[in-house]
Amino acid sequence: MDMLIEGGCDVIQLDQPELMGIDWLGENYGEKICFWNPVDIQTTIPRGDLAAIEDEAHHQVWAFGQYGGGFMVKAYQQPNSIGLTIEQSEAQYRAFLKYSSYPLISYDKNQASTDYTHRKTTNGVGL
Repeated sequence: MDMLIEGGCDVIQLDQPELMGIDWLGENYGEKICFWNPVDIQTTIPRGDLAAIEDEAHHQVWAFGQYGGGFMVKAYQQPNSIGLTIEQSEAQYRAFLKYSSYPLISYDKNQASTDYTHRKTTNGVGL
């Protein structure tokens, strides 16, 4: 990512931000680049857990939006290919709208839904 930023990239699109870690990305690149993401299409959306979708949306807004680099919500272009339902899509956007007004509502991972937290720490290695 450093090479992309040094080369002048202002925005990066990540459909699977959990691969690198939302907190790590925010801490290391949040003030250097704008993120353009949906809720993770590999780990969160396929499960269909609306609470986990809301939790991750809040997490992304906080992790990427608090450093000044920016965050833009992205709609995944092929919703049928990942099984994204209308209900899940609406939950995602309601959550992004709920948490994206400044001042941002801080994200506390200790308040994350139990199921979502368990998924993130399975086998002690995260995702």
